[in-house]
Amino acid sequence: MKKSDPHERLLRALLGFAGPTARIERASAVPWASATFQGSRHDIQMSFEGGSARDDASAFFDQIGDAEFAIAGHIVADLAIDERQMRCDPQTGQSSVTATLSALVIEDW
Repeated sequence: MKKSDPHERLLRALLGFAGPTARIERASAVPWASATFQGSRHDIQMSFEGGSARDDASAFFDQIGDAEFAIAGHIVADLAIDERQMRCDPQTGQSSVTATLSALVIEDW
């Protein structure tokens, strides 16, 4: 990872915010630029599993809009939940939640 690449730091920040039942299933990033900014677009699929998965996911969804992430040299300009799905295993009764997120991270000059 290059020092200027915020991808791994964004993923760690999201996991820290989401809590212990969360994990990253897959993630990708592509460069992005406008006339005045440069950065990267991130697509992330997260899951929440375990006894408190449903509560952890609900808290994450409720609070993510107000969250601020400290990523040195970068600003999370936009973070959206594009999709979320909840499943319940009929045999165990355990819930799992999957969420797809997108983020725009720009360089902080």
